[in-house]
Amino acid sequence: MARGALLLADPERRAEYLRWLAGNINNYHADRLALFWPFGLASMVVLMALARPLTLIGLGRERTETMGVATRPVMRLALSAVVLGASSATAICGPVGFVGLVVPHLVRPYTGAHLGRLLPVSAMVGAALLLLSDVLVRRAFMPFTLHTSVLLELVGGVCFGVLVYRVYLRVEVRGRCAD
Repeated sequence: MARGALLLADPERRAEYLRWLAGNINNYHADRLALFWPFGLASMVVLMALARPLTLIGLGRERTETMGVATRPVMRLALSAVVLGASSATAICGPVGFVGLVVPHLVRPYTGAHLGRLLPVSAMVGAALLLLSDVLVRRAFMPFTLHTSVLLELVGGVCFGVLVYRVYLRVEVRGRCAD
């Protein structure tokens, strides 16, 4: 209630909030970037340190514990690092959809499942995809400015649908045909 009243009272703040909410990198603020990049870096360092145990957890909890990995503390620390990294990125440019959901699936066939390779490559490809979509949105709709997340959600939604079909639905169809 108070947030709504504050937004109604200050049109400039409301416009800035709506731009942030739409997920946009073409109006980032250097002061926000200066404040939040250390949190993103700390998150990446923790996740890279946990890459091997997290990769092993992907094999199954029982198997991982027999290899000497304490799954519960590793999962808690990894979840904390992911929340820290995602919230720092969201604080800078707003909620940009589908980058974190689609990019790792697009990269995995080239890097394998080991998170030591998958995490940095996903971060680089995600950043490149974000920059490319920002440039395309700026150039394609000149003189108008469209939010970066609009293109990413459109492309990401299509890519995610294709991935779901290839990985999950096509396998079920093949399984039914074999019966």
